[in-house]
Amino acid sequence: GKQAGCAALLMAVQVGMYLELMELLQDPEKEAKLSGFHREKYLWLVVAWYIFNLKAILPELVQAGVSSAGWLFRGHHLASQGLGLTVLLRFVFALKMQDMLRYQLSQMAGLLLGLVLVVAQPAAALTSLRAGIFWFVLPALLVIINDSGAYLAGCMFGKTPLLPKLSPKKTREGFVGALVMTVAAAIPLVSWLGGGSPGELNWLTQPANIVPSQVAETVEISALRLQAAEDLFRADSSLLGLPMCPAHWHAIGLALFASLVAPFGGFLASAVKRAYGVKDFGDSIPGHGGLIDRLDCQLIMAGFVAAYIRTFFPTLVLH
Repeated sequence: GKQAGCAALLMAVQVGMYLELMELLQDPEKEAKLSGFHREKYLWLVVAWYIFNLKAILPELVQAGVSSAGWLFRGHHLASQGLGLTVLLRFVFALKMQDMLRYQLSQMAGLLLGLVLVVAQPAAALTSLRAGIFWFVLPALLVIINDSGAYLAGCMFGKTPLLPKLSPKKTREGFVGALVMTVAAAIPLVSWLGGGSPGELNWLTQPANIVPSQVAETVEISALRLQAAEDLFRADSSLLGLPMCPAHWHAIGLALFASLVAPFGGFLASAVKRAYGVKDFGDSIPGHGGLIDRLDCQLIMAGFVAAYIRTFFPTLVLH
């Protein structure tokens, strides 16, 4: 369904971001001396893709009745270890030229760290999709609002640099202004995306469909997830006379994270670009740089949201 489309988009973006990072980190002259070394880098991506993405979508494949999914689900940890060790051994055998050891090891270190950010973090969002597209769209919009708010507040009131060595144009006033705007936007965003009558679900707030089944356990899980989603959007309190549902309060918590922590993904990206003397990670988005340039803060947000859902309403992602 719609969740599957979002998942496919996420996985395609992972590949695009990794290729941008690989292009940025490599030295063409040294790569020319290392015949076949680039293949090792692609293998790291394949292994990370298997470990993180397949783990996230295997429950859906099992429920869909994919013949090999059950075995893959049971053997995923062992297979992940085997694949990881195989690629590690290949990499060790590829360390042949003494004058290139430092370069090869730095490539491995940089790309493995990159895989944590551009593959593992987005893979966490695959789990969030199980709770409903709402929990994919809301955090993304909060980050966008925060980024735009920081720019507007910085232009209007900005005087004091926040991290001048990394991002000279970002100011403390912009940071605080963006915090206020993002938190203020959280409540109306929930009402807008949630839509409908209180407690009723729409196509955004509906949890991912569990494949119809006569298995009692599957039917029970489906009912529990639907009930948990309905409870999240049923008004049970008020704020300044306005009805509030649990999703409103959770959105405020996510807005605080989007304002106080997620922006540091952008600062990290700025540090990498400064270290390598480039303006952008790529040019895949005309006028806006590369995928990482647009999604640096979203990467930090994605992992947190997945952990948040599993902590505060785990029933939504039962499988």
